[in-house]
This record gives sequence, structure tokens and C-alpha cells, in this order.
Amino acid sequence: MGSMGVLIVGDNWRDQLEKFQSMEYINPCSPHIVKTDCLRKAIISYNNATTLKFRLSNGDEFDDIYDIFQYAPSEDGVNVELVHYPLNGAVSFVEWAKSQYGVRELKPGESPDLSGDHHWGWIRLNNYGVVTELVTRDVPGSFFFYFKETCEVLLLKPGAIGWNYWGWDDDEFKITEVTEGYAGSAYLGDIDFEAMRKNMMNEIKGRWDLAQR
Repeated sequence: MGSMGVLIVGDNWRDQLEKFQSMEYINPCSPHIVKTDCLRKAIISYNNATTLKFRLSNGDEFDDIYDIFQYAPSEDGVNVELVHYPLNGAVSFVEWAKSQYGVRELKPGESPDLSGDHHWGWIRLNNYGVVTELVTRDVPGSFFFYFKETCEVLLLKPGAIGWNYWGWDDDEFKITEVTEGYAGSAYLGDIDFEAMRKNMMNEIKGRWDLAQR
């Protein structure tokens, strides 16, 4: 597991954070979700699709690599060759597309359930069973699962006020006011950048001297 920090400038911090919110946790109706029509691309991919087999040295082939261990003990070592066969319609386009794109079927005239089955997109068939839509939904460039708290890295000028945002309760951060030292959020004019640079340089020099010693 890991974490990442971002610097947000402006009052619309909620909107800025949501631009990087992953699909697992984002509001299903967020304006930052992009719908992509994948039908044409998917048809081309399907026509060139292959199915994967795992082949042992004796010629036996398996659909699932875990099935191999039933016949060859793992402690003895197993030589496995990956073999790709043309799909050739062995799986229908609808079932293949559901698996490849992680979408669920949508009936003719039915509206997508964005907070449920069709959060990630959908594949729609008409009354004749012909696919008319294949849509995926995602937030381009997203990398956040959830937001935890602000980091206290902004040094306040004397007499200035800052704020720390922390926790997550009913989609709301809890706020603590900071009157001295470092805060996680502050107005630009209340941040002592000169002192921050000086403190950082002193810390870097101290680390360098320590390394030399």
C-alpha cells in the first residue's frame, strides 16, 4: 500500500480532488466521468481475439494455470508453454465484450443504472439481439481511492490562521483551526514561504553534514 500527496490551489478543492477520484469511489453522476464508445474498436479486437491455453511438456493443455498443479506437484517444478489459439467465435461477442470491458448488459429502451450494474458502462442489445452500444465509463488520469487528510507542511506567518482537514464522515472532512506553526491549508498571503525555504535549507545542510561525519 502507498499514498500520494497533491497541492491544491483555489477554493474549489472538492472539485479538484474529484478529478482524480477513482471510479470505485466517485459519485456515479460526477461530471468528471468520461463515457467512451468502444463498439467499433471492440468488434475489431474480437475478430482478432485469441484464447489462451497452458501446455505442459507432455502436450497436455489447460484453460486455467491452477489446474496444472493437480497433475504436476509444484515442488518438482513445471515447464509451461503459453499457447494462443484464434477465438473463432468460440465465445459470443456479447460474452467476450462483457468480460473484456467489465460491463453488464442493458435491455432495449432501458436506462443505465449508473450507481449499480452500469457504473462501469454497459453493452446494449436491440430486440433482435444485435449489439447497438458498448460504452465504458472512467475518470481519465485518476489515481485516488479515498482522501484521508491534509498534511501540515505550510508554515503560517505570525498571527495568521490556517486549517487542517482530516477524517471522512458522510463525505465531509472535519476541520481544525490552526493559529501557529504548520497547517495543511491556508490563504496564500498567510504562508511564510521565506521561512519555509530557510528551514528546509537548514535541514538539508544538517543532513549533509551528518552524512559526511
